[in-house]
Amino acid sequence: MIGMAAVALPLSSQAAVIAWGSPTTITAASNIDSFGLLNIAGANFGITTGATTVVNNGLVDVEFKSLQSGQSETLSNGIAVSADSMWVNWGPNADNSDLAGAFGTVLDSNLGIEEDPLSATITLSDLDIGTEYRIQFFAAATATVKMAISGSGDLNTDTGTNGQFVTGTFTADATSQVLTVIGTDTISSGFIVANALTVGEVIPEPSAALLSGLGLLGLLRRRR
Repeated sequence: MIGMAAVALPLSSQAAVIAWGSPTTITAASNIDSFGLLNIAGANFGITTGATTVVNNGLVDVEFKSLQSGQSETLSNGIAVSADSMWVNWGPNADNSDLAGAFGTVLDSNLGIEEDPLSATITLSDLDIGTEYRIQFFAAATATVKMAISGSGDLNTDTGTNGQFVTGTFTADATSQVLTVIGTDTISSGFIVANALTVGEVIPEPSAALLSGLGLLGLLRRRR
């Protein structure tokens, strides 16, 4: 029994596996994916904690709350986002993004690291265990930066573009999820950045909800 407990303990602390899509070039606020989501909200990294910027993606208003290195902020959907103290606040830089409007403002600020080890974390807290979440990570910078976040494909900011984003889904198996950003080409880039992140709850598909309801109905009948 003791041996089994010792084996089970490390497994329980592992983060949920994130299923990532392909990194995609940022082109407009419409890149913020709100389809099929409840309570989408965003974090804007690198500027004074507590500021708020509202971005309309063509469908809904998404509120981005700002936070700095070593700080935590609770988003409008109740999920807390924190950035570890390894990050450096690089603040507003209009050269990060050519986009106009509120989303351009969000992308103009970032957290960054330009010293080894090129690795830092962002943590989501106050998650509901068993709930499926969709997250997006946005990276934009004034130089070519190559990085990945928690097993995603390489994001490449490419000088002169608005950077890239990547979308992932996971089902929370704990109340927190740690996201690790790492440099994947330290020879040519030499730093990593984090500009923004969005998170929302995935609305269950009708078929899944129906099957769940039928299963519950069958259980009630058997009890009778």
